[in-house]
Order: sequence, then structure tokens, then C-alpha cells
Amino acid sequence: NLQQVHYGAGWAWDDYNDYYQAELSSLPVYGNVVRATLQNGKPVLRPGYFPLKDSLLNTGSVIRKQWENEFYYNPSAQRNSTFNQEIPFRTGFDLTARLLADTLKVPVIHRRFEITEPLKTAYSQPVDTVLRKMMQQSDNLLAEQLLLLAGGTLSDTISTTGSIQHLSRLLLNDIDQPYRWRDGSGLSRYNLFTPQIMVHIINKMYP
Repeated sequence: NLQQVHYGAGWAWDDYNDYYQAELSSLPVYGNVVRATLQNGKPVLRPGYFPLKDSLLNTGSVIRKQWENEFYYNPSAQRNSTFNQEIPFRTGFDLTARLLADTLKVPVIHRRFEITEPLKTAYSQPVDTVLRKMMQQSDNLLAEQLLLLAGGTLSDTISTTGSIQHLSRLLLNDIDQPYRWRDGSGLSRYNLFTPQIMVHIINKMYP
């Protein structure tokens, strides 16, 4: 039920290797990023599902091929002992199933089926924990996911456009200023709101 492309409008295509541009998906796993840390002086990836290959890259960072989940590093590059890097991976339904199977150690398959009974929502982290991580680390995937989930509670389709339409009618129906709202993260250059609109929304949030 996801009607969404991996990148939002206005996202920079060449930021695919940067932590803040994780791909959008209906079921993010590991935040849709792999984490590179040092182990015995050598970078290792978590989850270990993804292989890490040697390369003569002129950088100490881990680099992913743009259109594939192939990760490379220069074994002779100097790295600080606190080396820590997050790299987005290419998402997909089948990959999500394989990652879950690799982590849970049980068979996981991806298939379509008709929902014939009400589904229950499984909650994970408390709201304030999620918001803290989103704001303090500027986590764009969390921001986008919250927007998608907000719209998903009002319909059976996960769509940024649908979420924005619903929330605009709910929260911004009494705004008399023009604005432009394209996505939920800070990656788009198309989101345009005036300071007065932001104050208006904060006043609505204030108990």
C-alpha cells in the first residue's frame, strides 16, 4: 500500500551515500542504513548481511555504488579510532524480507494478500524518544516516516501527498497565507512556510 518513490521531490540525487538521505519505504529496517565501525582497525558493516570490498578509493569513508548495494573501502586509509559512518542502502520488498530473515533467523517471505480482519498496531519507541532523535540528529527518515504514518491512519494508502492533503485540511485550514508543502524532511528545497504560519502551528500544538 505504499505509493511513494524512494526519494522525495527536491532531494539531491548525489547525496545517496550520506546518512541523512536514507530511502523511503513502507517498512524501514535498521533505519534503511548500514553502520560502519572499526573492528581490529578494519571497517565492518552492521548488519553483516552486506559485504564490504577492498578498493583504492581516495577516502577513508565507506562508499556505496549508486544503484547497487555494493560497499567499498580503502584498507590503507587512515581512520580515527572513533570512526562511525551510516550509509543508506538500496531498499526493496525482497531485500527487507531477506534482512528480517537474516536477523530473526526464521523464514520470511514477501507476498501480497487480502486483509480480511482488523489489524493491530505494534508500537516500538515512545513518542518523545522518536521526536528527540529526529530533532537532535536531524533524522530525515524519521520525519518522513511520521508524516507517512500520520496519513496512513486516515486511509489505507501510505502516501506523502495524501498525508499532506489530510493534514493541511486538519491543521492549516484557517491559514490565510500561501504556503508550499512537499515532504516531511529538511531535504526538499520546495517546502515554503512563513514564520507566521510556523507560530500558528506551534500555538495549535500548545496545550
